[in-house]
Amino acid sequence: MLIKTLSAFAVADLADVTPITVYGQLSNGARFIRCDIEANPFETLAQLILDDVGNTPKLIVSCYGGAAYFTMTDNLEREFMNGIGHLAATEGIWVLTTGLNSGVSRLIGHGIHRNKLLSNNKWKPVVIGMNSWGTIAEDTRSSLSSK
Repeated sequence: MLIKTLSAFAVADLADVTPITVYGQLSNGARFIRCDIEANPFETLAQLILDDVGNTPKLIVSCYGGAAYFTMTDNLEREFMNGIGHLAATEGIWVLTTGLNSGVSRLIGHGIHRNKLLSNNKWKPVVIGMNSWGTIAEDTRSSLSSK
């Protein structure tokens, strides 16, 4: 009975509808898309990436999970960071993560950054972070809200 009653409400009855499809670049160089949950950001995302990268991927590697209770031995962590750094430095490979600075995504970021500093590779790694608004750090949310 309660489920039927709640499903009868429209989104407009429960929330203020505000257009929030915005995209741009943060001060750290990261590009972003902030969009409505009902919108399909794929076309905008694809256009942003293709404008920046200039070609389509040969391989997409998706690394999600492990934000909480994430532990690795030091040797395994070092090997993972070296491997993902080399992988992302390969032309035509795109890496998808949560984009958060925790768990496996943090290791991916550190590995790619380390590889970029230590190699002479001219290929700019394509790393795409995708997550929901509620998981983004509050300071980043306030920065994006002002855009």
